[in-house]
Amino acid sequence: MSTLDLENLTKKFESGFVALDSLSVSLRSGEFLVLVGPSGCGKSTALRLVAGLEQPTSGDVRLGSKSMLGVPPRDRDMSMVFQNYALYPQMTVFQNIEFPLRLRKIAKDKRTSEVRRVVELLQLSSQLEKKPAQLSGGQRQRVAMGRALIRQPQLSLMDEPLSNLDAQLRVQMRGDIRSLQREFGTTTVYVTHDQTEAMTMGDRVAVLRDGLLQQIGSPEEVFGTPKNLFVARFIGSPSMNLVYGSVQSEANKLSLRLGSQTLDLSSLSPAKAEALRRYNERRVVVGIRPHTLKDPQFSQLKVGYSLRGVVRLRESLGTEIVLHFAIDADRAGAIRSDESEEVALVQETRIIACVDPASTAREQQTVDLVIEPNRLHFFDPETELAIA
Repeated sequence: MSTLDLENLTKKFESGFVALDSLSVSLRSGEFLVLVGPSGCGKSTALRLVAGLEQPTSGDVRLGSKSMLGVPPRDRDMSMVFQNYALYPQMTVFQNIEFPLRLRKIAKDKRTSEVRRVVELLQLSSQLEKKPAQLSGGQRQRVAMGRALIRQPQLSLMDEPLSNLDAQLRVQMRGDIRSLQREFGTTTVYVTHDQTEAMTMGDRVAVLRDGLLQQIGSPEEVFGTPKNLFVARFIGSPSMNLVYGSVQSEANKLSLRLGSQTLDLSSLSPAKAEALRRYNERRVVVGIRPHTLKDPQFSQLKVGYSLRGVVRLRESLGTEIVLHFAIDADRAGAIRSDESEEVALVQETRIIACVDPASTAREQQTVDLVIEPNRLHFFDPETELAIA
């Protein structure tokens, strides 16, 4: 397999629209990188530039040590899996998967053994004589995967391959694709708008917005230490709660004012506390992950580290209970959204908490939910960057 380097890759159309702006990313051999972001962020454009289906305005695509600029798509030794499967309808499953080997004039015996090996991995051995119209969506996608991987290309590109599948099948196929990629060891770039796919599949995740790279790192890094408000809101399901708070620093005591409530921050790590002290008497955006809010009866944290509010809605999911929890802090509701909305300030803000399924919290009940201060996230409301 091979490495991939995108060096200041830029795509600007004649209309003046910049679809991708100076993207620089390096992939190790065998790495699985997920490009994720909302519609129009530039992720599919990046994939098309790598594949040679579009030409960059500036920058370079290097596969191994070789520049791909000017190299036709057919000569780039890359495979591509599309959203719409792109199978040959007149061919059987066996013939579809075998086709790339026939183009390379591989001997028939070797072609047959390779196809048998791949279909066994794909669990398609009983479907070999069927044509695509006779297969389910998941089976067709596995055939497309097999046809792409049997070539053993230097690079595999996948453009939202699961978006046409139902939710249950997507879960299964996420695991299948990841297992196949590890089996073949193919360097892979995977594009999706689904942050759950990104978090569960990628060795690293690259978050894009408006053509710009916002953050790249392991799923744990992107989720646990988002660099800005966009990443914080986009990554995570349910998404991060964002409210305005005011930092209070007196002598050695550090606290956070959220509406009418005060949260003790004395247990913060020294680095985070020092960074926050620079915001004394200033407003910050506070990020709270729904799963970090706990019902006190199932937590060992002191109630002093708690938020009090009223349960407006209770949703039981079996494995957890989702509480829509009203507090009187101002909501950071529209931080430079794509529609350029104004920041919304409201009297009552609902935040979401995912608590233990045995919680007895009921609708219209006033409850305390506890949180470990070190699991709070803080952002500068002007720059939208994380307060380190």
